[in-house]
Amino acid sequence: MNFKMSLPIRLLLIFVSLILLSFHGISQTRYFYSLFPGISVSAPVSEKLEVNLSSYIQYNTFGRQYDGIYFPAAFNYFDFQTGGVYKYNQHIHYAVAWYFRVSEPGRSSAFTENRFWQQISVISRIDHLRFRNRLRIEQRLISRNGQAEPLRWRLRYQAGLEIPLQGEKTDVREFYVSMLNEAYFSLNKPRPAIFSENWISALVGYRISKKSRLEFGPVWQMQIRNGDNEKNNYFHFQANLLIQTSVFRKNI
Repeated sequence: MNFKMSLPIRLLLIFVSLILLSFHGISQTRYFYSLFPGISVSAPVSEKLEVNLSSYIQYNTFGRQYDGIYFPAAFNYFDFQTGGVYKYNQHIHYAVAWYFRVSEPGRSSAFTENRFWQQISVISRIDHLRFRNRLRIEQRLISRNGQAEPLRWRLRYQAGLEIPLQGEKTDVREFYVSMLNEAYFSLNKPRPAIFSENWISALVGYRISKKSRLEFGPVWQMQIRNGDNEKNNYFHFQANLLIQTSVFRKNI
């Protein structure tokens, strides 16, 4: 087996091992399974600037009951995001966005969130491997029953690796693997924990065309829900359609 195939398999084994560790010694952990489809459309405005629109839906596929509370098979949330990216050079990108989410729609526990974030991404390559490090800071405004909660701040750090499976780079109609880990840190008090959440993704990507990609695969989300270190574990099947259009620049 050559290096290009063995490395994704090793990373996938690490992903599965981390999931299995989450089951060990945790008596008050909740487990949920969901479908997580989304679409993202980006449009370059100039050589350095592009705008982006995206939307995702998360659907809880199995009803579960914990501590007398029933969590139905229903939509967990749907969201919409719009923002812009400034490409300082091929390695450093800056971005800002506004994000809106409706959680638990149609239920008495429903709430909404307006979120604003700013981030910097550093992209690099070593041979055929593409690395990405991303640092994001968020300001979150959550409203329940018409009442706004105090502003919340959160810091997120993501590390990612993209591996082509059919050559030195991913061409049209070729596959790749995308491995991501993102840690969330709560900056406000009171809070369940400073390190409050973590996402690990193992996605297979397919380049449909020069400007469009499809990514799909498992995602594990670990969330600390209270000061007793009790956790929610979410296992998502994610499918992302990523499209780039030249609607603002016909010559691209």
